[in-house]
Amino acid sequence: MALLLLAAVRRVTTEATPPLVAHRTLSAYVRLPGRAPVLAWPSEGQAAIEVEGLGSLGSFGAATPVPIASVAKVMT
Repeated sequence: MALLLLAAVRRVTTEATPPLVAHRTLSAYVRLPGRAPVLAWPSEGQAAIEVEGLGSLGSFGAATPVPIASVAKVMT
């Protein structure tokens, strides 16, 4: 029994393992059926949604820069 186990261990440790090869099974883009979602944009102000790797999903409001509130108040 021990001899059989030793032979199996030796074979596993000395056998060359073939290189791992990955194949893509899906395309880079998958189109899902249905309509695009309706996003709930705010009634005022500005908003934007962007997904990394996909891009912009949309925006709302004018893209004009506005001054921020007091930095000291934001930090505290």
